[in-house]
Amino acid sequence: MDYYGFQSELYQLKFKSRGDIALANRVVELYKEAGQNARLSNKDEPRGQDGRGFMGPGLDHGVFVPFRLMFGHESLDIPVVQVSIDESLDPEINWAIGKAVAKLREEGILILSGGLTVHNLRNFTLFSESTASPVVKDFDKAIVHAAAHSEPMARKDALINLVKHRGFRSAHPREEHFVPLYVAAGAGEDGGVRVLNALYGAPTFAFGL
Repeated sequence: MDYYGFQSELYQLKFKSRGDIALANRVVELYKEAGQNARLSNKDEPRGQDGRGFMGPGLDHGVFVPFRLMFGHESLDIPVVQVSIDESLDPEINWAIGKAVAKLREEGILILSGGLTVHNLRNFTLFSESTASPVVKDFDKAIVHAAAHSEPMARKDALINLVKHRGFRSAHPREEHFVPLYVAAGAGEDGGVRVLNALYGAPTFAFGL
């Protein structure tokens, strides 16, 4: 597991899946075509935030947890390829890498980008809408409002500007759980958007419709 310090039952979770080397190479190809640095990882590379001692192989919990909810204990018929966000954590750069792989959608590949819109392990009161500070609750609402813009360029401007919101840094001392939103939005930049749910701290959007 690429996490520590949680309840013992979380370490009993299992999820069987398979990858797809051709698809993984296709992702690298598209990144390079767009001028982005990319490479395949190997099974012995450290994983986890800042590479702290979590050794592969396996999927990050940000991947296997939602896939367990979607498919149950295994997904052997549908290959899963895990792709990193850009380490800069820059919204514009991560938007660009989303655009780089947008062609995959035309090839029948689902681009699923996960994170949390509120993620502050220094203040657990922020994870619940009932105990979160007003400024963080306002930030959470601003995310849904920004993502719901029907006009693509207005949507991009609103989403990029979220990192300037006065509640952003309280919600995200480090933004690695937030910038995946930009990858998804970049991959579906030219289409419409649907707010699938507006759950506090974990809304779900479908871009490129």
